[in-house]
Amino acid sequence: MNPFLANIMRCSAEDNWHCLSVAAPNSTDGGISPSSRVYTRRHALVPLQFTLAAFHLSSALGTCDMLIVCDLGGHRRRRISMAITNDQELGAAVARASTLVQEIQDYCGRNLREEAKINFPRGMIGTADSYRKRCPGYIDADKVSSCAYGFMYLDVLWWLVSRTDIASVGKQMAIKSAIVTLGTILETLLAIPGLPKNRVLSSKCSAGVKARVKEAVEQGWISAEQGTVLEQLWDNRNNVHLRLLQSSERDLYRVEDVNAPQTALLSLMTKLKALHDEGQLIPSLT
Repeated sequence: MNPFLANIMRCSAEDNWHCLSVAAPNSTDGGISPSSRVYTRRHALVPLQFTLAAFHLSSALGTCDMLIVCDLGGHRRRRISMAITNDQELGAAVARASTLVQEIQDYCGRNLREEAKINFPRGMIGTADSYRKRCPGYIDADKVSSCAYGFMYLDVLWWLVSRTDIASVGKQMAIKSAIVTLGTILETLLAIPGLPKNRVLSSKCSAGVKARVKEAVEQGWISAEQGTVLEQLWDNRNNVHLRLLQSSERDLYRVEDVNAPQTALLSLMTKLKALHDEGQLIPSLT
């Protein structure tokens, strides 16, 4: 066997790390800057060019997926990892991640330990500013921010339901939480200031959300089908009042109970924002 390859495989097998910096064979600096070194499991410093070659080779073999580049003092400077490029690599990555997360949980249980926290995927949660831009200008700044925070929370729930195998009651309650959040945003969206109190959509009117949704349909802002979806959203949202429940919530909620109303809600938001920005919203209602 090629001794270079054998060294890579032996290092991976002996260290038994899922995220491992590969130790290349001993060699001279070859003109590499002293700051361009690699910090390995055994704290050995080796030239970066050799380690990168070893890393890419071992990654292709599935024996390594990460290396850490440090300065001579051992301080981490950057991390180099191989992106998933096909479904086979995806399956292997999911299996490794699942095993590690379970081992962390088995070891730590419910003890609160900072070192036991795993990274939540960066970029998964949209920014507050990006979600504020969705909202019509007639909603005041504090409520706009709260709506944005709601959308950010929906991103968290999406990841939980879509990227884990959470099931049964846990999944049901995550979906219910998303429904309640969407309902809160819908309620805010359909309370329009500046209208006479006797108008259904006025922020001063006592009309309920379903009556406001019907008015949105009559105004042509959303279709009848979208109106029905939003009315069902509000019915499900009202299950937050447990004293009013008529039956068990077990297996009551589906992912579609979030996806369909969210699509309808975003359509309504886009329409209302455009009307407000064009100065046509209040005139069209008075």
